[in-house]
Amino acid sequence: MEYLDIVLVMIELALCIFLWKFSDYCERVRSSKWKLVWLTPLALWFIISVIVGVDKCLISAYVGIIILALGFFREKLDFRRIISVIAAVCIVLAVPVCLLSKAYRRVDYAAEFEELFEKAEKRYVLTKHKNIDWKALHDKYLPEFRKATKDRDEVENYIAWGKLCAEFYDGHVNYAVNEKVSDEACRKAWGNDYGLVVMALADGRYVALDVDDSLKNQGIHQLTEITSWDGMTFEEADSKSVMRSMKGYADIDNEKFYSGLFAAGVGGDSVKVTFIADDGSEKTAELPKIGDYQDRAESYLKKLNQSTPIANMTFTKLDDETACLKMCGMEYDSEASSSEDYTMMKRHLKNDLLDLRNEGVKNLVLDIRGNFGGEGGVVTTIASLLAPEGKHLYANNPLWDDKKKCYVLDEEGNYIVDDAVEFEGMDLLNGGKIIILVNSASVSAADHLTKVMSQFDNVTVMGFTEPNGSAQGVSSISSESGMLILSSSAILDKDGSIFVDSDESRQSGDDLDIRIPFDETAVHEIFDEDNDYIMDKAMEQMKE
Repeated sequence: MEYLDIVLVMIELALCIFLWKFSDYCERVRSSKWKLVWLTPLALWFIISVIVGVDKCLISAYVGIIILALGFFREKLDFRRIISVIAAVCIVLAVPVCLLSKAYRRVDYAAEFEELFEKAEKRYVLTKHKNIDWKALHDKYLPEFRKATKDRDEVENYIAWGKLCAEFYDGHVNYAVNEKVSDEACRKAWGNDYGLVVMALADGRYVALDVDDSLKNQGIHQLTEITSWDGMTFEEADSKSVMRSMKGYADIDNEKFYSGLFAAGVGGDSVKVTFIADDGSEKTAELPKIGDYQDRAESYLKKLNQSTPIANMTFTKLDDETACLKMCGMEYDSEASSSEDYTMMKRHLKNDLLDLRNEGVKNLVLDIRGNFGGEGGVVTTIASLLAPEGKHLYANNPLWDDKKKCYVLDEEGNYIVDDAVEFEGMDLLNGGKIIILVNSASVSAADHLTKVMSQFDNVTVMGFTEPNGSAQGVSSISSESGMLILSSSAILDKDGSIFVDSDESRQSGDDLDIRIPFDETAVHEIFDEDNDYIMDKAMEQMKE
């Protein structure tokens, strides 16, 4: 039984015993205030039910609690003692019912899926753009939600939602649950740790990274080339990873970058790994499972996708002529967010930039690696400070029919441009170089900033990977078990096409100007020398 249900049963049973004895005192000392004591079990039930909800398997306990409340209306000693006994029997009866019933506290995940799926189909704004086949998705995943319901498995329910959301290749389509469930699901989905991470280098070789010391006696170390994983190619092994099926990279180039990462968690108690030994020969080693792959994989990714270690929306000087503005998220403070007034933010950043310019700073690195997105007003504020003087287009809003509560489409089903969002450039760097550092976790408003700024001649976008490639407005739909987040507000480019988000080709509208090769030098600098290799490459570019 659930912990709070046990607490409810134990306390209510104790109250039955107490009220049986207390009824004698009430018989001798009649007072309206003592009558209220008989409502205590009802009040307690109400409080706990608000927290955990009601369940039909506990109905006899609920009946017992209501029976106890009758003591408030009739003050006879015998009556109160009889209802105390009857209530106790009803409450005790609920225990075996809950323990023996498969329906106890069961959430109908399939029914929740049907409800959320139907609402999502009506709200999702990229159905035509991405050519989403809703019926095919429904038929593919309904059995998984039915199985999660049958097994009463909240972890499998979360995994099913993760796999479904990944089918949209949209970083804004996600399913959120409590941290305990998501962590357990991700740990399961990542698979087993065999002592190494594997990823493809820029030259196409798959190599061992973050290698455990226990693999040295097998001849595997940092940058050892791995040629097969448990008899499979890495493409085949990747496809068998549950975590890989939950990662719907919006841009296919970003998906290719992480090739091999997921494969390294696929296998049973051990895997056979074929590799190129130091003498050039091909060898095979059997690697035992040593733990959960999640810890190794996430630690590796944190290191790979590091960013400048300073606070959000703060500057730091990199050299005499170059400063860095770190943006963890496109937000400034709670006051600006609630009022959508970024006057104070603009004033502070403008003053900081002018101070830096007076110190000789000519160039700027915008570090938006791992930027989780945020507010469009922050994007226009940053862009206005740095863009060339004059008016510039941010994006277009589609035409909305307020009566029908929907967007107006043309005869071909495309969105119609309504009005443009523009900003006025101030060029506070006087045309100096601007480099934007991105990675696949630069999403939403970070995608916006990349798209808007990349149109200017003095801006260069750099990184191992492109930004996430997901830029539409979002909303959420809630259920008992979780919350589905999806793209629901359309944002259009200057020609009326979808802003940033990829179509079936999975090539987003945010591109890199310079793709930094993930090669042996990058591995050495990041993982052996503990350097910010991406930032170092940006500084090299500044000096060219």
